[in-house]
Amino acid sequence: MSKNTQSDYIESQSENIKMLYIIGATKQNLYKIYMRMSSVLTVISLIPSFVIGISLMYLFLQNTGYYMRIGFAILIIQFFIIAITIMAYNLPTHIALKNKLKTL
Repeated sequence: MSKNTQSDYIESQSENIKMLYIIGATKQNLYKIYMRMSSVLTVISLIPSFVIGISLMYLFLQNTGYYMRIGFAILIIQFFIIAITIMAYNLPTHIALKNKLKTL
């Protein structure tokens, strides 16, 4: 049973990467394209979870009689959590893509 990860996606796209490289795309351009695609998908999946989480916490606290104040410190902590998550998701893509581009 194999896991479906970003690095598996890069492996499945190896023929497309080779074809683009043969056509004339530089390794740097290929790296930028695939990393940007991975980063955008990660951000698109994280932002709704952040918004839903904050909304549910606000509704829960409102029902209990407490008031939630979203301060600068909470937003900074959430920003760092999102940044760490983006890095964790993009690291396998980065490693697989670098290895694939070395073989070209």
